[in-house]
Amino acid sequence: MSEISEKYKNIKQRDEYIKSIEKFIDDSKIKADNNRKVKTADKENLRKQYIDTLGYPLNCYEKFKQEEIKVKTEPLETDENNEDSENMTITRYQLEVMPGFWFSGILYEPKERSEDKEDKNERNALVIAQHGGAGTSEIVGSLVLDSANYNHMVKRVIRKGITVFAPQLLLWAPEIYGNEGYNRVNIDQKLKQLGGSITALEIFCIMRSIDYFAGLDCIDDSRIGMVGLSYGGMYTLYTAAADVRIKVALSSCWFGERLDHVRTDWFYFNQYNAFVDEEVGSLILPRKLYVEIGKSDGAFPPEKAEPYLTGLTEYAKIEGCADSLKIKVFDGGHELDKADDGIKFFIENL
Repeated sequence: MSEISEKYKNIKQRDEYIKSIEKFIDDSKIKADNNRKVKTADKENLRKQYIDTLGYPLNCYEKFKQEEIKVKTEPLETDENNEDSENMTITRYQLEVMPGFWFSGILYEPKERSEDKEDKNERNALVIAQHGGAGTSEIVGSLVLDSANYNHMVKRVIRKGITVFAPQLLLWAPEIYGNEGYNRVNIDQKLKQLGGSITALEIFCIMRSIDYFAGLDCIDDSRIGMVGLSYGGMYTLYTAAADVRIKVALSSCWFGERLDHVRTDWFYFNQYNAFVDEEVGSLILPRKLYVEIGKSDGAFPPEKAEPYLTGLTEYAKIEGCADSLKIKVFDGGHELDKADDGIKFFIENL
């Protein structure tokens, strides 16, 4: 390409154009913030709108849930480095969540009944434990190694005699766990052109997993919860908003300002005007919701979440369910709180 002279580069005009776009976004954000008010009427219609925003196949879940789920299982050996593993049965599951589509994860089952249970024949509660970015079903269960930030998510739940399913989302680190070559952003963009999204697909898969495990004789389908960190905190918030079977949700290190992040799988048409975290959280209430944020979390700082948490708190008061919402800014970073406040609230409400 031949060299372009300065007079034809239009640097000043292009700079002004960029600044105009940025100002337009800022002004639109201010307008949306000024108009923001969590809607309290017709929650089920709002839930449908929310699900339609995410798209296919989540918006066709009612149709697919009639399909039988076939399973493949693979027993996994307990890990000698995991002091709790001898007290649990670990099984990898593949579930055919819709015809020809297989979804996987690991089921962690306690071998012994919890001492907290008066009735030893009581069926187990079911918890979905969701990993975050670069995570796996193994790492949330502290298999092979202890992670830096999950802080024994599964172990802290299963010790209470609760069955845990840890789904595997399209978020593992290929350089560590293999399967080089997948591109989550590219896949999400293709799905959006087809009327869906990777979020809609993976929430659908989680809900179909609940269909299967909640139907087992050993599971009490009235006691289902979900806990997740980071991306897992997003999926916990988003799945609990869609699936009213989830009685309690613990969303860690996710709540915050959406426009600060430029991941395409975190964005949907008109989302900032309709369903940011505040509105999504309102779809969970009056079921139980625990939101925790690390004081020193650089990815999701508490000051960015504060306006939306304030709005959600006001909504809970108006709706008369203030006790259903708990918020904690804990002394830590991008990690599940090491203190047991959240886990205690979570288990008590199962």
